[in-house]
Amino acid sequence: MSMNYRVRIVLDTDEDVIRDIELNGKEKLNVLHESILSAFDLYTGEMASFFLSNEDWEQGAEISLVNFGNTDDADLMASKCIADVIPEKGDRMIYVYDFLNLWTFFLEVIAIDDTPAPETPLIHILKGVRPQEAPAKVMESVNLSDDVYLEDPGSFGDETNWDDFQEDQ
Repeated sequence: MSMNYRVRIVLDTDEDVIRDIELNGKEKLNVLHESILSAFDLYTGEMASFFLSNEDWEQGAEISLVNFGNTDDADLMASKCIADVIPEKGDRMIYVYDFLNLWTFFLEVIAIDDTPAPETPLIHILKGVRPQEAPAKVMESVNLSDDVYLEDPGSFGDETNWDDFQEDQ
């Protein structure tokens, strides 16, 4: 029996841009990825990842579109069933599309039922139009010198005897 999932996707932007996607929970995450691209009219040639999340939208483990070669056991979208990754109503993920522009979406399972799932994902446009460009991200600046403490900053490096250093030959 198929599990009919309804996932709400909200674009991280000032204006509300919301879509619901209805699909079979037995589908792989790459089907959800492709559905998001279609729902928001996004180009198919960009990198993307899902990140598990919690009720505070904290970013957790990554599930990638492709293996970036870092590890042999990378979690890939094509190998993970939706129902295994987000098995309960209220489960959340973050979806990041286009790693240069960082389109960010918040996903939440809003319904799971035993009614027959659609053969192909259904997209419900609830509100808003996707902006032409990715919403700007506000990055907080960090003063790296805040964590450095020197008793006498003027003496930094004064006692180094450079003659003690040998070049490897």
